[in-house]
This record gives sequence, C-alpha cells and structure tokens, in this order.
Amino acid sequence: MVVPRKPDSDQREYRIITLPNKLTAVLCSDPETQSAAAALAVAAGQLQDSPEVQGLAHFLEHMLFLGNEKYPGESDFDSFCASSAGYSNAWTSMDRTVYHYVLAHDKLKDSLDRFSGFFSCPLFSEDLTDRELNAIESENNKNLQEDSRREFQLLRSTAKASHPLQRFGTGNIYSLKEVPAKNGTNTRQHLLDFYKQRYSANIMKLAVLGRDDLDTQEAWVREYFGGVPNSDLEPLHGTSHDGDPFDAGWKRVFRIVPVKERRKLVLFFPCPNTYDVYRTKPLRLVSHCIGHEGPGSLLSLLKEKGWATELGAGTGTQSTHFSIFEISVKLLEQGLPNYLEIISLVFQYLRVCFRKGSHGDRDRIRGEMEHIEEMNFRWVLRWMHAASRWCRVCLAAHSGDGLPRGFGARGDGSASPGSGCISQRMGVLGHLADVVLVYWFFGVGV
Repeated sequence: MVVPRKPDSDQREYRIITLPNKLTAVLCSDPETQSAAAALAVAAGQLQDSPEVQGLAHFLEHMLFLGNEKYPGESDFDSFCASSAGYSNAWTSMDRTVYHYVLAHDKLKDSLDRFSGFFSCPLFSEDLTDRELNAIESENNKNLQEDSRREFQLLRSTAKASHPLQRFGTGNIYSLKEVPAKNGTNTRQHLLDFYKQRYSANIMKLAVLGRDDLDTQEAWVREYFGGVPNSDLEPLHGTSHDGDPFDAGWKRVFRIVPVKERRKLVLFFPCPNTYDVYRTKPLRLVSHCIGHEGPGSLLSLLKEKGWATELGAGTGTQSTHFSIFEISVKLLEQGLPNYLEIISLVFQYLRVCFRKGSHGDRDRIRGEMEHIEEMNFRWVLRWMHAASRWCRVCLAAHSGDGLPRGFGARGDGSASPGSGCISQRMGVLGHLADVVLVYWFFGVGV
C-alpha cells in the first residue's frame, strides 16, 4: 500500500494498492462529493491490431459494454449509470484503452460490481458482435467529415508501410468483417483471441472516487477486481520496442483543403517516448520556450508581420514506443502565401533557443517552470470534474514506477532535475532537426 503526496488544499484521502493479480488501483475518499466515479486503463490499443483485422482494439472496447456473465443484459451497465444520474464512456488510443463512468455517490459499490465484469467475464455474444459492427460503421461514417480525424489518418498513413501506426484504428465493416471473411477467418474469434492475448490484470490501472472510506473502497476493489485474469503481459504485448515508425522519407509537405474554414500550419517532429521521464518532463521545456508569447518570441514576430494570431507547441501524439511533437500556427489570410518563410523562422527560433542559448538560461527557465508546476500541484483546483480527473489518474498510473504523475510530482531528490537532466532534454531536442512533416491548411473548406 502506498499513500501518495497530495496538494496542500486537498482534504481528500488517497491510497494506492496492488492486488494479488497485480492490478494497481488508486483510491480516493471524499466525504463531500456528490458523485462517485471510476476509470480503468489497460495498456492495449490500436498498435496491436492485426493487419487483417484493423480496428479490433476499438471494436473490443465497444463489445465489453454489451454484457458479462454476472450481468448479461446488453445495455445493463449503461442503463444502470443513466438511472443513477450518471453516464459511461470509453476510448481507444494507440497504446491504451480507457473505460470510465460517473454516477450518484451511493451507487459506487453496485457499479464496481458491474464494471469489474467487463474485465473478468465478458460474454462477446455472437448476435451482438454482428450488430455492434454496424455501430462501428456508423461511428466511422460520422468521423469522415471531421477535420481533426482526417488529418490524423493522413499522419498515420505517412508512417513506414510495415509499422502498425499505418493501420486504420477506428475500423469499419470492411476492415472488421469483410476482410476477415475473405481470408476465411471469423471476426468473433479474432475478438476472443485479442482479449485473451492482450488484456491482463497486471497492465491495468484502476482509479476509484467515492464518499466511502478507503478501507471500504479497498475491500470492494479486492472483492470485485481480484478475479480479473493475470497473464503477466508487457504493455503493448506483441509490438516491437525498436520499431521506429518514421524514416527519412517522412520529410514531406502536405497541402490540405479542410472541410471547415481554417488556416493553419502544423509541423510534426518525431521524438522518443517520454513516458519514462515523466518526472522531468523534457518536452515541457520545449513547449514552454516555443509557446512563449512575450517580446522577442516567435509569435510576437509573426503577429508583427501580420501573418498569425496564435501559436501552440506540445506533444500531440504519444505512445509507449514513440511520440510526435507538434508546432501549430494559426494563420491570417496574408500569412498563407508566406508559409515557407514561417517554417524558416520556426527553425531559426529553435536554433536560438536550444543550440545557441546557454545552459544557464535553460536552467533558469527550467527552475521557473518547476516552481510554477509545484504551485499548480499544491493548489490544484478541487472542482475538477470527477470523471475527467480519474481518467487522468488512470493514464498517469501507467508511467514510470507506477505512481500517478499527478501525485508527488517532485517526490524524492531524483524528481528535481539538475544539469544531467538538461542534457537528457537536449538529447530529445536533437530529434527536432532530424525529420519533419508539415501540414498546410489552405483557407476555406469545401
């Protein structure tokens, strides 16, 4: 059992436990909360989809809501949450799938009983498998006119042909039913195999929030989640840690005509995975410097020229094996024809910040950021929405030593970076000059 550090203003009580099946849970007792909430993240996602059944991880996410041996009703969990003044939802990313819900505070025990069945005894009934494929198809059709999803699929298509990033993560009837049928395989069998081979208690992190005291919550979690099977899998089991999705051929520019009106320039830089360095947050330093808006900043220059109104920088895509750093510039109409000069200014600014700047300047900026992060942690806003907060805790618990990133952000001495960590950050920054992919959004949508 671990008692994590918490903000000075937070009167709630926390506990981190690990069950005999190696499932880790973060428990929170808040006597004043009006809602209870829980979220579970499993380190399995789209990068594990088979080339023959693309979208399988997402399809599995849908199927877990459609009944289990304890509660076989196809809409039992959703109906229970809705009738208890709450809701449930889930999402699948490249390297994890997160299930979450919120409801009335007095329904927590019953909800955990129902929720645990997702991961201990799902049914995967054959008739619902066929029907849910139509829901996947509808979801994909809805996404076709969303600019952000179109852009992300284009980004995925630029990866090396052999890399799983290339695959179609959402899936549709063609990828999930017609392709397997042509190959003489069964979609439901693929579903069962994926669940057995990719889901395991040791790569699951659970977060629970309720009015009940920690001992009571712990007893419920041990009772209901102790039966989740453990296969001692690695996160993203079956994928390669060494498979870089990008190569030198990634240096390309795409001109996109969007659905909705937008003018934007986005630069993408491949970087190593930064999950293991969550205590030092190397790319946060990069984001801070590039996103600075004061005198002498890149944005101030672009505004002075009348080319842009906003600039943002940060890790847009993150996975267990790699990440993608993005610099996004919201352009004015007169900035569009000058996009090449804007790209040149971005690289000039990067050189000034990270190649010509002194270690002393970087240490000073890092120190300021560290103090700001510490104050933000100590005086975190208590009213953060329960489901949102616990989804974030679940995701954070997959990092590093298994402790949530939001708790004990500085922890022991190793969490306060010195000159060695500055060098580590510069190693990450070195990748910014290696390969770049550019999206150029041209004016009005069609």
